[in-house]
Amino acid sequence: MLKLIDHWFEPVNPSQDYRRHDYILLAVILAVGTWLRFWQLDNVGLHGDEDIMGLAARAVVEQGEPLLPSGMNYSRALAHTYLLAGSTMLFGDNEWALRLPSAIVGSLCGLFAFFMGRRFLDPKPNLAFVATIVFLPAMIDVSMTARMYVFLIAGLLLYGTFLFRWERTRTALSFVAAFLTLVITIHFHPLAVFSAPLFLFPGLVNQSWKQLAAGAVAMLTAGGIFFILGELTRQNYPEESEQLILPPEVTLSPLELLFQGHMRLAVAVALAAALAVMVIGTTRMERWKKALPAVLLLAIGAVACVTLHYHIGAIALLFGAILWLRAGLQSSSRLLMVGALVGFMALMQLYVLQGTGEFPGRTLIGAFVGTPSIWPILRFAELSTIGVALFAATLVFAVYRLVRGHRIPMFYLFFAMAVWAPLFAIGLLKWNVADRYTMGALPFFLLAPIASVMYVMRNTGWGARLRENSIATAGIAVVFVAAIINPAAAWQASKNDYRDHPDHKGAAEFIRNLNPGPDDIIIAEDSIVQTYYLGRIDYRLQSVAGARNHSTLRRGILYGQYTNTPVIGSGTDLGRVLERASDNDVYIISSGQVSEGLVRRNRADGIAQVLSSERLETVFVGRDGKTTIWKQPRQEITSRAYTKSANGSHALLPLLRRPGIQAISATSG
Repeated sequence: MLKLIDHWFEPVNPSQDYRRHDYILLAVILAVGTWLRFWQLDNVGLHGDEDIMGLAARAVVEQGEPLLPSGMNYSRALAHTYLLAGSTMLFGDNEWALRLPSAIVGSLCGLFAFFMGRRFLDPKPNLAFVATIVFLPAMIDVSMTARMYVFLIAGLLLYGTFLFRWERTRTALSFVAAFLTLVITIHFHPLAVFSAPLFLFPGLVNQSWKQLAAGAVAMLTAGGIFFILGELTRQNYPEESEQLILPPEVTLSPLELLFQGHMRLAVAVALAAALAVMVIGTTRMERWKKALPAVLLLAIGAVACVTLHYHIGAIALLFGAILWLRAGLQSSSRLLMVGALVGFMALMQLYVLQGTGEFPGRTLIGAFVGTPSIWPILRFAELSTIGVALFAATLVFAVYRLVRGHRIPMFYLFFAMAVWAPLFAIGLLKWNVADRYTMGALPFFLLAPIASVMYVMRNTGWGARLRENSIATAGIAVVFVAAIINPAAAWQASKNDYRDHPDHKGAAEFIRNLNPGPDDIIIAEDSIVQTYYLGRIDYRLQSVAGARNHSTLRRGILYGQYTNTPVIGSGTDLGRVLERASDNDVYIISSGQVSEGLVRRNRADGIAQVLSSERLETVFVGRDGKTTIWKQPRQEITSRAYTKSANGSHALLPLLRRPGIQAISATSG
């Protein structure tokens, strides 16, 4: 294995000749990045999951431990919660104080990137890398958000720095520093565990079995710590209602639909495809033994495609083709025959799957991709579309060089381990994720387009020309960085305004200024953030399908997991509450935070129809143009008014308690 790596990859030893003007430019970049992060830090109210952080930090200040209003001990990333609590003790319980730790750590990320980037980049390209870390919109956004993601990125940047130091010095101190940094980063966010296999990189580079063994021990130990921390955190989470409410849907897989349940036929076709590839790749080949590794990969790729795992199939076919061409077998026509075979199978599969009618639109792509999902890769690409496109273009050049028998720089191995492998692993675990769950690969990836473009320039003659013209070099670097970060998007992110964020705070201020009476009812779609601002919400409005993931079911009623707020899960329930409380003012606060798809799900089962009915009037629209407050004015005509009990409990709870909640839930959403 080590000989194969030496055969494919060449060492990378960048210059460390940093001049005075390089350090001045570094200081300017860091200073501007810091200003962008603090400029409008508290310009908007809390959004996303900042409300949970705010409630946990407030509880630490008031009670000494992170107990949420529901009584749940929020033990996730305790160090982060206590940092926020300390900040609010010093600067007050407000958005600025909650975001201050993130802004500080985000401002340091550029400095951490400078030290990590020295491993693969010369001084000028390294400064370009620092600029991408500092000015990338996603980095600015997480630096101005009271969440753990910027701590994840900062920790991985330091982890990479210490790991490269261990690669170079092979000292125990560097090894321990890298390990402790990774463990601390896992504490801040479990996603850091996907970077644990990078401990194998120094041993692979140095072809040292001793370093490989030490790296393997560190990797496995970090994985064990990840599971222990995860289990300790899960013990403090109440049992969610997901499995208690919605029965699992019984559906056939794309493979079962393709072969109409005849799985023996699927196995037979897969074996036939593998045999066909083996025959094509070895029959009448003088050097068939040399071709065997490539043929095996091609056969694996064909089998994966037959079984509708085209993600794995494409990878196996690509590396099989590289091995075939690199071996110099002088028989490219056989590769074309394998490609034609796979293409014919794909057309037949497409015809059959379309005929089932089960895969409308782009869902057909998902049926072909199989496991692992490609959605994590696509979500990651949203963080820097141009950066991904640039890297993909230069990767084609690197593959061409590899096929021609040349070695490619060692940083391609690092990128495969640090970027592609984690996204691949996430795709094994979950079909679709939010882009923030892919951010662990971001600090390592941003090295990729810069390092690979420099590699292409060196091997096409452009590098020597640019070294002779410093002005042209600086201009190209600025354009290159601008293309990756998108300056307009970076500026918008730093403005931190209600164009990008919901106006929960404005809605809360409107309600507070009304001085609602003790008998008035406040219902909120986002009960967590409104609990932070208003102290208490009477009901959470969300369809059962939307609320089930973060709710508990007790005595037939759903309660919010974090705030213990009872859930109104259908339009029927909402109508009953409004009718019974017609002698009281009822305020319903919408959430402008979710996407259109989530709005349809969260307001399903008749909720949207009640909200658009004439019984409610719009009394507030937030600065985001989405957050709305509806009011049902008191009518003073019913004989039975809604009143809260002396201890503040909800007198209307019996309306929501129904033995048939499971049957109702199965059809909601």
